[in-house]
Amino acid sequence: MLFEFHHKHKQPIARPWADVETWNDRMKFIMEEYEELAAEWEIISNKLASGDIPNTADMARFLKEMCDCEYVLRGTGVAFGLPHSQAFSAVHASNMTKAVGKPGGKVPKGPDYEPPNLIPLSKPSLNKPLKVKEAKADLPPPEGGTK
Repeated sequence: MLFEFHHKHKQPIARPWADVETWNDRMKFIMEEYEELAAEWEIISNKLASGDIPNTADMARFLKEMCDCEYVLRGTGVAFGLPHSQAFSAVHASNMTKAVGKPGGKVPKGPDYEPPNLIPLSKPSLNKPLKVKEAKADLPPPEGGTK
């Protein structure tokens, strides 16, 4: 999905050696989406603090902003040729080695914690921007599908 978006809208694809403007643009996009999520979060938080219950429209707006954050993060992986899905799976496996935490709290790293090894997934194998066909071939297949 994200490759399709980047291709359609002429966004960077698999450019690990991107220029500083591209790097800064990606962070700007992430921060913009985070701010929109934070605004929806605050609306719901204020309702809960005043004893009110968020309605379906509140939750739908929150869900949309949550997905937009994920969309721009995964798009950053596409832009820089980083396999987000594989990395996310590795981080999940690592998080499952953490100690048992208190309900609802941050789960601490315990003695059995194993950090994820993302080095193999982080090595840019390219030294120049690719053409669209080349970039698509380099990206991992979408989860549960083929390229």
